[in-house]
Amino acid sequence: MKIFFYTTIFATLIASFVKSSVVSRDDDACERISIEYKRSNEDPAFSAKYSDLKACFESFPYDREIAESVKLID
Repeated sequence: MKIFFYTTIFATLIASFVKSSVVSRDDDACERISIEYKRSNEDPAFSAKYSDLKACFESFPYDREIAESVKLID
C-alpha cells in the first residue's frame, strides 16, 4: 500500500514538472523565436512571427532613464 502511495505521488510530481516546463516554453516568445531559429538550421533567411517579436520585446521592462541615456549613432 505504501509503495502504491509513493508511486502515485512520484508520478504526480513528474507529470506536473513536465507540464510546467512545456507551458513555460509556450509562454515565452523569446524562447519560441530561439527554438524556431535553431530548427531552421540558422538559416540567414529565417523570419519570426511579428507577434512573437513584439511579445519578446515587450517582455523587457522599459526604463526611461536608461533609454534617454543611450547615445544614438548619427
